Amino acid sequence: MTLPRTLILAGGLGTRLSGVIPKVPKPMAPIAGVPFLEYQIKFLKAQGFRRFTLLTGHLSEIIENHFKNGSHLDVCIDYSIEKEPLGTGGAIRRAIESTEPSETNFLVLNGDSLFTADVKRFLTLSQNQTSLALKYSHNLSRFGSVEIDSDLMISKFNEKSSDARDGYINAGLYHIRREDLDILPLGKSSIEKDVFEPLSSAKRLMGVPCGGKFVDIGTPESYDWSQDHLPSWLNLKNKPALFLDRDGILIRHKPYLHKPEEIELIPETIEVIKNAKKRGYWVIVVTNQSGVGRGYFTEQDCARVNQTINHLFLQNGAEIDAWYACYDHPEAENKDYRGHSLRRKPQPGMLLQASEDFPTDLTRSFMIGDNITDQIELPDLRTILVSGDFDLSKAKDSTCICNNAQELSQIISQLL
Repeated sequence: MTLPRTLILAGGLGTRLSGVIPKVPKPMAPIAGVPFLEYQIKFLKAQGFRRFTLLTGHLSEIIENHFKNGSHLDVCIDYSIEKEPLGTGGAIRRAIESTEPSETNFLVLNGDSLFTADVKRFLTLSQNQTSLALKYSHNLSRFGSVEIDSDLMISKFNEKSSDARDGYINAGLYHIRREDLDILPLGKSSIEKDVFEPLSSAKRLMGVPCGGKFVDIGTPESYDWSQDHLPSWLNLKNKPALFLDRDGILIRHKPYLHKPEEIELIPETIEVIKNAKKRGYWVIVVTNQSGVGRGYFTEQDCARVNQTINHLFLQNGAEIDAWYACYDHPEAENKDYRGHSLRRKPQPGMLLQASEDFPTDLTRSFMIGDNITDQIELPDLRTILVSGDFDLSKAKDSTCICNNAQELSQIISQLL
């Protein structure tokens, strides 16, 4: 893959951080003594990106004096400097118009946030269309949300709302085609209002769900988190994950099981987990437990069952790294769990949350389940289903189906 030039919007003033950081452009806010913008560039360089244009404005000389031409970072950096505020759309258009016409595609980032996604995966899934990288969020109080259809086309932008359950947010990472900027008005404009919204209305804007940590230094609280955690987080290496359903994969399926004494392990899965751990995989359980929302048992009941299963596997030398459970259901009796949720499989919320908590290479990961609802709606995630209690006749052609847990163990040993 030929990687495009990266444009970074670096003209922010950091007014919400006044009193916390020196008087510098917001992307130059120091994190453990290093400008935030440098972390962005180094993160992208590690993924193979080498050409950068920094879109600067007020106090541009501070950025230029620090980065110069980028040679000390082994990258190539040039600048597009605003003489007057042009907005995000105007700044991007000005920068792109200064490049060679042969450059038709660009990676664009907000300079005050960092999304530790697999950027090459994002570009591949963008299919040469203008696209937004989307991050799953279980808390939309600070952000507006983005809705996508089954073809990953963005269907709606929502304002932030305290009533929202969970959803996708714009992660400030874009793939932009030069030709799609023709609709921008001359002068000051907004890439969000003047490009993304019209393209979305015309069904020409993609939204690609991505895993990774989202860091926004726009508030004192998030800036403090970055000081304490960002450098160490960026030093972590992404690992593939084995995502496992619980019922029918770890234990025999018993409807709405909520008593630890009724647990019956599936012994073949012990070897599956051992195999995965030996080969450097995360092992993460993602399970729908709508019995909580329906009022059949409590969160505490579910937690006790999960803790018992975890302990039994650990006793057998099979370590599980994390557990994620969704209690939601559209018809839940408990209103706190009633409604649509991106956590409920086949939606990918639990897996994307896990990939934020555990640095995950989704392109090498697997989902293993026993129902078509375990076919997670992530376009490049490989799925294996085990025949058992559910009808798998409508499984996708790309899904691997095995007849039993013993066959699953054999397949996994070959694939990992």
